[in-house]
Amino acid sequence: MNFTDVDSQPAFKLIGLDIEAPKGKVKGELFSSDSEFNPSGWFSYNSEQTGSDLIGRVKRIKGEFKVQGDMLSLSNTEVRTDKSSLDINGTVAMSASALNLKGRLITHDIADLTSPYFDLLKGTGDFTGTITGKFDDPLIDGAVRMTSASLKGYGLDNVSGELSYRKNLLEIKSLSVKAKDEEHTARGYIKFNEANKIFDLKQPDYNLAVSLRGADIERLVTALHKKLPLKGKLNTEFNITGNGSYPEYSGSAAVINAEAYKFSADSLTTDFSYRHKDIAVKRALIKKGGSAMTVEGRISDMEKFFFNASGSKLFLKDMGLRGMPDDAVLNINATGSGTFDNPSITINGKLSGGTFKGKPLGAGAINASIKNKDILFSAVLFNEKVMMKGKGYLSDLLPWSAEITMTSGRYDFLFSPLLKDVPDDFVVNMKGNAVMSGTRKTFSASAVLNQVNAAFYGHSFSNDSDIRIRFDNRKMSFSAFTMRSGNAAFSMRGSMEIGREYNISLEGSSALSPLKGFSNKIGVLRGDADFALTVGGKWDNPRINGNLDVSNGLFGLKDIHQRVSSINGLFYFEGNKITIRKLSGKLGGGDIDLSGVVYLSGFNLKRFYLDTKLNNITTPISKDFSVNFYGNVLYKGTLDAQNITGDVRVNRARYRERLEWKSWLLKAKTAERPRGELTGVEKAALNVKIYGAENIIVDNNIARAPLKVDMVLRGTIGQPLLFGRIESKEGKVYFRNNEFRIMNASADFTDQNRINPVMEMVAQTIVKGYNIRLSLEGQMEHFNLSLVSDPPLEETDILSLLTVGQIGKQLKGLEGGIGAVEAASFLTGKVQDVFEDRLRNITGLDRVQVDPYVSKSTGTVGPRLTVSKRLLGDKLFVTYTSVVGSTEEQVLKLEYILDKNVSLIGVRDEKGSVGGDIKFRFEFK
Repeated sequence: MNFTDVDSQPAFKLIGLDIEAPKGKVKGELFSSDSEFNPSGWFSYNSEQTGSDLIGRVKRIKGEFKVQGDMLSLSNTEVRTDKSSLDINGTVAMSASALNLKGRLITHDIADLTSPYFDLLKGTGDFTGTITGKFDDPLIDGAVRMTSASLKGYGLDNVSGELSYRKNLLEIKSLSVKAKDEEHTARGYIKFNEANKIFDLKQPDYNLAVSLRGADIERLVTALHKKLPLKGKLNTEFNITGNGSYPEYSGSAAVINAEAYKFSADSLTTDFSYRHKDIAVKRALIKKGGSAMTVEGRISDMEKFFFNASGSKLFLKDMGLRGMPDDAVLNINATGSGTFDNPSITINGKLSGGTFKGKPLGAGAINASIKNKDILFSAVLFNEKVMMKGKGYLSDLLPWSAEITMTSGRYDFLFSPLLKDVPDDFVVNMKGNAVMSGTRKTFSASAVLNQVNAAFYGHSFSNDSDIRIRFDNRKMSFSAFTMRSGNAAFSMRGSMEIGREYNISLEGSSALSPLKGFSNKIGVLRGDADFALTVGGKWDNPRINGNLDVSNGLFGLKDIHQRVSSINGLFYFEGNKITIRKLSGKLGGGDIDLSGVVYLSGFNLKRFYLDTKLNNITTPISKDFSVNFYGNVLYKGTLDAQNITGDVRVNRARYRERLEWKSWLLKAKTAERPRGELTGVEKAALNVKIYGAENIIVDNNIARAPLKVDMVLRGTIGQPLLFGRIESKEGKVYFRNNEFRIMNASADFTDQNRINPVMEMVAQTIVKGYNIRLSLEGQMEHFNLSLVSDPPLEETDILSLLTVGQIGKQLKGLEGGIGAVEAASFLTGKVQDVFEDRLRNITGLDRVQVDPYVSKSTGTVGPRLTVSKRLLGDKLFVTYTSVVGSTEEQVLKLEYILDKNVSLIGVRDEKGSVGGDIKFRFEFK
């Protein structure tokens, strides 16, 4: 039998289903061939109505059925809403209305299952389990899983658990929520005593235990209430009990790295309870640094309250008060009760301890009270140096007034937080008074400073008349006053309206040294300044006009030992621009001239352009390496991006630093340090050409040679790179106590990631009639050294010839001594290098070298000393070599240079023979 558009209720009853689905139409097929009516077939239901709960949102039901006596079997049955689907298979005992079904539910919106009773939970999920029990009260039991879940916007990521549900009871056997660095659990049950049908979730009665670990307070509060300035990580365990309208939350909580309204604490622990408009806090403990405060209290009906708070040792530095001494302590007790409209509050505090530069600040007391809406407060601080009293009235307008008196005394500690580098001689003495009043919307005050004496960086300043300051809401004005320091004085007058405009004039003269305190990188700052400046215009775009004349200045940074002296220059301020007219100074015996322009945005630097001319500057790169140069450097950019370009010509340079090459060869390669993030000036991009061809000399224990430099400095100041070439076509290099004449030597800088030159060198010498050529190529970490000779010899014979003056066949069993020489040379390298360096400094000799040596007569290993000295304006070279402890095997060599290409050589060799040579040098191009 086929049926189409049949009313749903009669059709379902025909096959034994009593489903409380919305009215709709059913189509399908029904078969029955037995003597008894045992129908089978399929059906498809479509709803014609839409309800507000889950049952009312069912749109379609379809499946296959078979009736056998009292048993109804369902297969491939699917129940759908717009956002969820349920697959069901199983049997129904019709007479007993007993269910025995298995099902799987998939939903794309969890709220589709819980609305309208609970719609705060969002996400996708699925449920797998069984449906048993009666038609009118089935038992749904199984496992639930949710992904991308959120509770009012609070991300829960993955949720899993086991639960069972019937009309009047939801039992949460286990529920686990995991997110990044968070893990939350819940268990218990919720009763629905007023439910009339399945999925009627009104009037819930809770009995749940909840645990939160690592919850983000800022996101949690925003999800459950509204966005508030609260931060921290919450760990809590609490119970939810009572009916759905006003359940009670009670438990304990701990917050790590808590922050509320810009007040921060390391930790907060408390017991709490909350029900409807009633909040109770017990045994709350707030800790920060070495301070701790306890609080207990209650708010009833969001109207009445009481609290007790105490802190027996609160360090002022832990309360966010900058510059407070580390040992200044506040003891405080506070109590309160009443209503928010008419509270009764008493606060008493005592201030003790506190030293500044070894001197005690003195004790103090703070008292405040609110009663019958009258507010009274008073404070006596720093051994009665500062006294304050005031009153007010608790109303919508909140009128108040106060008086402050400062007796004569030191108040350095109040100003030290303004300085990045507090000088040792910093002293501020003041005396004055102030009267203030206002409301929630208005503020006015007048202050008189009778005495202001300040001393720092060797200068003292004092006022010559009362300084009068007045506040009218946002506007601050001050009468003209003058501060004097010796013969210098400056005056200031004007007004400003905070957030709106400036109108200030400043003129006079002063020392520059007080400005040193505003940067901890300045090592020295001295000099004088004459100025006449005005600041006017809008608050966010003030305009500065006038001039500043600097004379006899001295400036230096802490990490750089050189100082710029004799600084003189003129600065012109023109609205949002500062023009620098030839700022000159002395550095390293030379001159620096700087000119340029700086553009401002308010009081902040916007962009700048500085042109610097350098002339005859001498600077030490290291102890034995100095450079004299001149050039032009352009520095321009903004605070975020800067460029340094220019040309620098080297006039003369001498590199005398000793290279401990034996120790260096044995030393393990140092791992490259990871580069940290560049900040400030370190980010400035470099593009500076460095060149020079005369008077650039390397003169140390390795070589003596003139150099030609053609380089470009790139990269940044924090991570500089070199590109280009350093080369030499003449000079000498020393190897194994022999002088080699440089034919060609160069270092090419091409690495784009670090300073790692590729070196090449060819040098030659003549020993015992053999012309020996030394070739070196490679980089610092890995290079190749080769030796060839004419007439040709094996490399081991060449090494023997350089070491003892004999080739292998002439050694007659002394080969072992050669190996001992080389081993001793390297194993004693560090001590030997230090000894040679100190002996050269003591004697004033140009070259001192100590090598192990194999005696030709005995075959033993001993030390050989070689010294040399340049005389007669570098025209005569004297070299003396001797084996220590022996009068034999002494060598003396004299070389007199007639000109660039001709020299006379005289030699006394180790056998005592005397000889002479004339050496000619020819260059072919």
